[in-house]
Amino acid sequence: MSKTASIGRVESYAAARIFPRAGNNHTAEEIFLDYVAWCTKFHHVPLRDGVFRERFADVARAAGIPTHSEWSDRVYLGVALGKP
Repeated sequence: MSKTASIGRVESYAAARIFPRAGNNHTAEEIFLDYVAWCTKFHHVPLRDGVFRERFADVARAAGIPTHSEWSDRVYLGVALGKP
């Protein structure tokens, strides 16, 4: 990693890309892939998948985003990716 590279912060990502939308759901996999694209766009180094998922789960819990398990993935309920 170069001296100028920064780690993509989960909190910053969530604030920029996650917003409420009733009836809309996203899996942790979809959110992770969006996070990687966001990191690439802004020249951040993305966290590994498992680390990102743990940190995102903490952020989502603190924000009151409901979840459920579907097969082997976590689904975040009532959220959309992008800008409101």
